[in-house]
Amino acid sequence: MVEIEEVGNAFESEELAQLNCTTRRLYTILHKSLHDLQTTSITADNKSVEPRLQHDKVRRETDSLLDVVSKNEKCQQRIEHRREDANMLMESGILLYNVSRSLLKSYESMEKDANSEDKYLLIMTRFTATKVMAFSLLAESDRKENLSISYIDDCIDVLRSLGRVGLLSLQNIYTDASKSSEYLLLACDTLAHSSNIWSKIGLSYLTKVKHNTELEEILEDLWDFSRSHMEVLTIMISTTDDNVKLSININSLTNVLHELQELCPYVPAYTADLLKAIKTTVIEFEKAGKLKYCISLIEESIRISDSIEVGHENATDPSADEFKQFLMLRLFEELFEQKDYQRAETCYSFLPNRKDPSALLVMLKLCLSQKQYQRAKNITGAIIEQNNFEKALLATKTIVQAEEYSADSLMMYDTLRRQYGGNCLDVDFEEMCDLMKANQIPDSAAFQKRVLGLNKRLQDSESDTSAHLNRLHRCVFELTHDELKRNSLEICRTWAEVGLNLAFNQDEAACYMRQFEDYELSLPRLMCKLAVLSRILSQSFSKGGSTKEGVYWAKEASKTDHSKKSLFLLFGTSLVGDSCDSQNLSAESLQDILKRDDVDVNDMIALCKLAYDSKSVDTCYKLSGCICEKLSSEGTNIGPMVLPVGALLQSVAQMLVQRSMDANRTIIEDQSLHLMEQFVNCSRKFTSENAASFGSSEVFEWFYALSFRLAKKTNSFDCYLIAATIAERCSELYPTTSKLQSRSICCKMAAICIYVQKLESLDRPSLQKLSDLIELLLEANAVSVDTSLSIDRAYLGKCALAVKLRLGEEDTSQLLQMCKAKFGGSTLELTEAAELVLYTSSFAEVSEIRDKYLALARDIYKHALQILLQQEKADGRKLGIIFRRIVQLAETRQIVFEWLEQFLQVSQSIDVEVEDIDAEWLLAKSWNLVRI
Repeated sequence: MVEIEEVGNAFESEELAQLNCTTRRLYTILHKSLHDLQTTSITADNKSVEPRLQHDKVRRETDSLLDVVSKNEKCQQRIEHRREDANMLMESGILLYNVSRSLLKSYESMEKDANSEDKYLLIMTRFTATKVMAFSLLAESDRKENLSISYIDDCIDVLRSLGRVGLLSLQNIYTDASKSSEYLLLACDTLAHSSNIWSKIGLSYLTKVKHNTELEEILEDLWDFSRSHMEVLTIMISTTDDNVKLSININSLTNVLHELQELCPYVPAYTADLLKAIKTTVIEFEKAGKLKYCISLIEESIRISDSIEVGHENATDPSADEFKQFLMLRLFEELFEQKDYQRAETCYSFLPNRKDPSALLVMLKLCLSQKQYQRAKNITGAIIEQNNFEKALLATKTIVQAEEYSADSLMMYDTLRRQYGGNCLDVDFEEMCDLMKANQIPDSAAFQKRVLGLNKRLQDSESDTSAHLNRLHRCVFELTHDELKRNSLEICRTWAEVGLNLAFNQDEAACYMRQFEDYELSLPRLMCKLAVLSRILSQSFSKGGSTKEGVYWAKEASKTDHSKKSLFLLFGTSLVGDSCDSQNLSAESLQDILKRDDVDVNDMIALCKLAYDSKSVDTCYKLSGCICEKLSSEGTNIGPMVLPVGALLQSVAQMLVQRSMDANRTIIEDQSLHLMEQFVNCSRKFTSENAASFGSSEVFEWFYALSFRLAKKTNSFDCYLIAATIAERCSELYPTTSKLQSRSICCKMAAICIYVQKLESLDRPSLQKLSDLIELLLEANAVSVDTSLSIDRAYLGKCALAVKLRLGEEDTSQLLQMCKAKFGGSTLELTEAAELVLYTSSFAEVSEIRDKYLALARDIYKHALQILLQQEKADGRKLGIIFRRIVQLAETRQIVFEWLEQFLQVSQSIDVEVEDIDAEWLLAKSWNLVRI
């Protein structure tokens, strides 16, 4: 193996020296890997582990080398280098190219598949080497300008190296799926560079300096490279999404076409290959839906086809006309698809064979699009005369459908029947299917006989007519549905009976059995068809007011088909009936539906809508509970609803309110309360993003009004809480449009007042609920509360204290801190709190902690005294009351004496007038203390 010498210092150009140095480092890495691989293959066993490439180092050096080349290519116009520098760089590139090729061949010679990453890095390195070689050519300004023979030889060598790397990359696109996109980009880049070098040489100059076998070999390589380039561009355009911007355009492809066209005169066999390649590319673009590229390619291909010089012996060869017919027909079709009718018609006039049935069929569609019906009929007649039954039948069906199955257009089937007598059954079948789609069907009874007769002919046919039979019966079903939609109930029932006769036919069942070769497979198809017709009959009778017959056919449908459709229909028809049997049937069918695993929330909403339309209040109420339960189990990821759930619950609640006038009001109120709770629970599964699936803000306002009225009527703590929750949920789901902002505060305050009024009779759970609600209001952010509302925090603090005392709170230090926090600035409120503690201590329930409560009251009075004395002018009346309570609650005579002395000092030190009654009481207390 050749070693690269240390010649970096010989370069005059820093750019080329840097390139050469990087190339040399990469070469050294690969050369060492090749040496290790060859050594291992000689000395190691067959099962030894083969050495791997140093991926990170190779990739880093390769990327670095490509960056340097790209940077120098951008400024190549202002760089001139010595020829010796360029030659040395060329040699380095050649050595790198050869070592990467040898390393890959060594893998293959050892009959071991190269690792996918190894193989890609080696091919990438070869590409990098060719870039270095190509840049060394650009760096030679003197030889490049003179286009010397040696320079042309070097260009061809580099061109071939690039082309071979491109061919290798193209091959790996199909063999290495994990790297197909990387290989595709590499092949496109490599072959584009090869094409760029070729364009600078030119075919005319090449033929002057190269001759005979050498020229043929060069032209053959050029052809292979350009064909591969065309294939790569086709793949890139066909597989790339239209929204992704491509680095290439149609001009890249047309340039390659022109390169191939230039080579055709030198090798006549290339002409047929070029035409075949163009056809393949056009077809690929059509499959991929690349209309823009397809039209541009076809137009350019037509120009190329016209300019290709065909030899004298091939002048009468029809292949050129066939190719032009193919291109022009494709262009005609694409222009029609784009609704460019004027250009499409012009294109049709240039077709070599305008009587081609495919071309006439497109022209027929063009005429129909422009409502040129007479011309379309003439074209249809021309297609029928072409002895191509499939195209003729398709043309007839197209014009009949375009003219909306008019009687005049349907007469085209007579012409078709006369021209193709051997295909009468197919013609009759298509005509019958189109007749059933006509706006006005001929004599119904006679026509139905024709349908049954055609059904018999299809069954008796020796050929496989199962597809025709299925389509005929589908047409009968569709006709029945159409009549049902038009409310033509009698005609609907008649056609449904025809469909039943067809479905009950044993020959048809045998036909299904022959088709599927298994009775168990054919039977469900037959049963499904019977169920569809039974459902149609049920709907027809129900719409006509014959409820009993509607229920009967709904039962028949559910017997043969246990699908949701049949059960839904049975449920809906049984709701209409007033008899006890109908009510039992609706309840049973509802249970059967709810047991199914495939019933979702939307299905339940549809059922509830049916019950609502039938004024079945109990069923609506039951289904609303099922809907809420289903929503609760589905989590928060809720999709769109066929009907807003909140609006549906509102409708059910309105039905309950209306029925309350005639039924037991207590039961209705309980049901309404339960429904409101369900409404609140369901709303928690929705957010502001999908709130529309639940309902509008007006639904919340309606439920709020209902709950508030019920709360006032029943004086219910729970009702007020539900009203508060409804207001809060409305504000959360509709923050900008809600009219219930801060209404929850009013409802919660009302609920607190209700429980406080009967505080002494509340059980422990009710007291705990009240305590939690008070704490919630006390912690409410004042900013979030409407300025028109005010929370009486002092009142709430007293309520909180009263509730905790009723609950027997033993942590008196916490209670003292709460009093200081809630009433710290008000002597009056502190005094009232202490009085409340004293009052509570007299209850038998707190007898075990009475001493703690008395001490708590004394501590509260002491704190109240501190606050009072801090004021600028103390209130004598309050001062006397507080001292009386402190003295009264003193534990020992010594403490009583101390507090009396404290009172005497206070009364002498500040200007305060104590009430006579308080002063007399304190005087009596001190006298009694002295006497004792």
